[in-house]
Amino acid sequence: MKALGITGAGIGTAAVASATFNDIDGMITSGAAPKRPWWVKEADKATVEYDWSQIERFDARKVMNSPMGPPQWVSTEEWARVQKIAADNQADWIKAGKPGYTLRDHALYKGAIGGEGSPGVTNYSWLGPQKSPTPEKLGTTSWQGTPEENTAMLRTALRFFGAADIGILELDENVRKLVYTYPRVAPYKRYEFEEVDKGYEDDEKWVIPSKKKLYVVTIISQSSIDGYTTTPSWIQRAASDNTVRLNAGILAATQEFLRTLGYQAMAGHERNAIGPAPAFAALSGLGELCRNTQVLTPDYGLMIRAVRLITDLPLAPTKPIDAGIWRFCHDCAKCSEACVSQAIPHDKEPSWDVPGGCLIVQVNTHLHLLGITLLVAVS
Repeated sequence: MKALGITGAGIGTAAVASATFNDIDGMITSGAAPKRPWWVKEADKATVEYDWSQIERFDARKVMNSPMGPPQWVSTEEWARVQKIAADNQADWIKAGKPGYTLRDHALYKGAIGGEGSPGVTNYSWLGPQKSPTPEKLGTTSWQGTPEENTAMLRTALRFFGAADIGILELDENVRKLVYTYPRVAPYKRYEFEEVDKGYEDDEKWVIPSKKKLYVVTIISQSSIDGYTTTPSWIQRAASDNTVRLNAGILAATQEFLRTLGYQAMAGHERNAIGPAPAFAALSGLGELCRNTQVLTPDYGLMIRAVRLITDLPLAPTKPIDAGIWRFCHDCAKCSEACVSQAIPHDKEPSWDVPGGCLIVQVNTHLHLLGITLLVAVS
């Protein structure tokens, strides 16, 4: 835990600046929207090559960090074997006081995630808490603003709630292809588009209404750079999942904010709900896809966690960017050289093709941290 500076030193005092606004309009005009560096240019398309005609909705139960994923790619016996090795390693390393895996390090991780799913901690939900009053209950009508005004308002509110930035995409026929068919973790209900006015959920599905124009808002929050430099360790997981916990609160606050304005906000039931964050983030200009398949942002690098929500508040979509990141990744390859499991390709030119044979994959973050590398045969 020394990497985080937790060595008994006191915490410095924060300077408090006087407010320069007295209402939300003042907040919007006071500089809440971030200014991008000069070398970040807007683009008509994301810098990574893609073809919408080749993209189909994906079942997230097949990914390797889904509880259902690994048994689909290796035998049940092999999966049980590597899980036992991981459990044994964890117990042995705690007893041995291995740096990054001590009892205190593990406690920091468990505290950071706060008991995922616990009420008020990381309880992501499709429609949010639904405790705030609606405009009807307050005796008024829904907020009405232009898409540009609404975007500035929403960005300001989210930064106030703790987010670093947001990106916005219209949920059109192409972007719908990015919405999972099923989520990564239970409950494994299907994401369905229906010709209804309001989103809802039942025992079998999460319903996205098709009668209104909808927007996907991707929200990024910054993680601890110091924590990530300890990878692989429980401190790195603490740095990552601390942001997951904070994002749950940001999402719930945003859902309640939009509810009181008279609009819907559907956010899924877990951190990776709705669809893949790198796709939404790259297409909405928060960053560019990079060699390790994540989104690299000009402002925060890779030290972010992202969540998504779908809303019917009219918004102005944000454009993709070209900051030279994707092109730089062609030549850099430092991440692939440093990758413990060698799961990141070393190729000079990118490709969507997965080579046949035996791939080394990071089964999931927890097992990777505990010394597990799994070989998976692909065709």
